[in-house]
Amino acid sequence: MKNKDKKLEKLQKEVEEIEAKLGNRKLADSELKILFAHADKKKAEIEEIEKKRGKEMETLEFSLLLEEDYLEALRKIYKERLKGTKIGSYRKPRHFVEAINQRKALKREERTLFSNIKEDALTNEIKIPPIIGVSLTRSERKLTNCFSIMLQQRSNTYDDKAKDYYSGDNKNPRLVKYGEKVTAPIPELKFTHFELTKAYTGKENPSGKEMQIVENILNGLLSKTFLIEREVIYKDKKTKEDIKYMFRGHEPLIIMGERIDKSDENRDKTQDLIIALNPLFVLQIRNFYVTYPMDIDQRIEEAYGSKNVPDAIYTFIDYLASLRGVTRNYTHEIYKSNLYKKISEKWLKESRLKMLEERTLKAIEVAQKIELLESWEEVDGATGEKKYIFKTNKTWIKENK
Repeated sequence: MKNKDKKLEKLQKEVEEIEAKLGNRKLADSELKILFAHADKKKAEIEEIEKKRGKEMETLEFSLLLEEDYLEALRKIYKERLKGTKIGSYRKPRHFVEAINQRKALKREERTLFSNIKEDALTNEIKIPPIIGVSLTRSERKLTNCFSIMLQQRSNTYDDKAKDYYSGDNKNPRLVKYGEKVTAPIPELKFTHFELTKAYTGKENPSGKEMQIVENILNGLLSKTFLIEREVIYKDKKTKEDIKYMFRGHEPLIIMGERIDKSDENRDKTQDLIIALNPLFVLQIRNFYVTYPMDIDQRIEEAYGSKNVPDAIYTFIDYLASLRGVTRNYTHEIYKSNLYKKISEKWLKESRLKMLEERTLKAIEVAQKIELLESWEEVDGATGEKKYIFKTNKTWIKENK
């Protein structure tokens, strides 16, 4: 009996280690299937053993078999999660993607819509007008992608009628209403500094220096607010007409809560953070979204050859990914001037055409290396202006089986 006790204790210890590695995110549907399949198979095996013996199995032996089975299932789930960081996919709402890539100057007549813009800014000429949109550094963009990935992994993503659809670790989220019919939850994510750094770096055991870097990025994002504009559209069931609402506001992307009763030396590794995400992370994500591979940031950095990837590269990748996601049409045409405007309207106005062409060709090269862009050509358009024809890869998104 002592040997069985020791074996059970050893199994339980390994179970605890794997559960710690899996973190506090909830099990996905595919992971639950693994658990249920293992449990059903083991139950049948135990019943067969008891049938042959003609009596019920002893409690310790029964517990040992169940723990072995549970451990085997956890090992498989953990292995799949490690693979999933490279093979799975996640969604971002088009509202969010456009807020990042389609920034624009706030028109003078629109400035009174923002009550927190100072009066003198409304009456005097402004050399640099406020910008509508979400302007992020490379590091902040990567961090928000981590939040989107965690949100995908930890949410109910299958029942779009449920209140907790894409709500992360908050199963009873507060809903924000946009017009009469559209709502979006305020998602929450709970994790430690260590877990966040692992997600950001892709490393199983990031260094203390890397943890500090990620904390600095997080604090920088927490200190920012943005003038965010979102146009919400839904179809009226009776008239079949599109109903449109425009919402604007000066708001943060995230707010953070954390426990304050722990000692400083334990804070970085063990402290649970609570990040409340702006509803922009999930607004109309059921129907209007862009899909990305889980390892999109790593792919782009490797393809570019550096972590210092220019905004233009991301803008081009988002442009191609957005079109294929919405229309399911994998061939896209765009006039050269329109693409240049997307990549950098400022450079286009300054006639920095050589710089635009170089940056566009580099973006095309990166898109091909990450297997988003299959082929492209430059042809004469109907107006005589040059235009690009891009053919994207149908199998760019590889889902877990």
